[in-house]
Amino acid sequence: MYGPGGVGKTALLLELSRQLIDESTPVFMNVIWASAKRDYYDPIRDEVETGSPQFECLDNILTSILEFHEMEDANEYKRDDQKWLVAECFRDKTTLLIIDNFESLLSSAQDEILHFFNLDVKRALRDKPNNFKVIVTSRERIPTGLHQISLKGLDRDESRELMRHLYEPTKGRAYLS
Repeated sequence: MYGPGGVGKTALLLELSRQLIDESTPVFMNVIWASAKRDYYDPIRDEVETGSPQFECLDNILTSILEFHEMEDANEYKRDDQKWLVAECFRDKTTLLIIDNFESLLSSAQDEILHFFNLDVKRALRDKPNNFKVIVTSRERIPTGLHQISLKGLDRDESRELMRHLYEPTKGRAYLS
C-alpha cells in the first residue's frame, strides 16, 4: 500500500489491526507490526522528534518476530535457523505482518525483506497459504511486480472495498496482500 505521507496508510492499518484483534472469530491469531519510521510527530509540542526505527533490515524483523513468539536469545540463532523458525511460527498460528514506512529502508534491505516474506515464507507455507499475510506501507511505489494499492484518500465506499479485498483469502496469487 503506497501513497503520500499523511494520506492515512498507517491509520488505516492501525484500525484494521484493532478490528482484527477485537473479532469474536479472528482471521489472524497474531498481528505483528514493524515500523521503519525514524521521526515521530508530537502533536502536543507541535514538533517532530527523531527516534529509532524498529528495524532496518531483515535480521531485525526476524529477531522481532521470534521475540514476539517469546523465543529467548532470538538474535543468537544463525540466520538460516531464524528464517526457518519464523516460517514455523507462521505455520502454527495465522499471522498478519504489517511492515510500515518501507520507503525508509535501503533498496537492498527492501529486496531482501520482500524476497523472504513473499517467496521463501510463501513456499514454506504452500500447504497453508492463508496462515500468513503481509502488508507493506510506503510513500513510494515499491519497484516490484507484486500487487499494490495506491492511496490518495478514500471515500466510504473505497474504504469498504479495500477492507473487503484485504480479507480475501489467497487464491493462488503470488503477491503481497
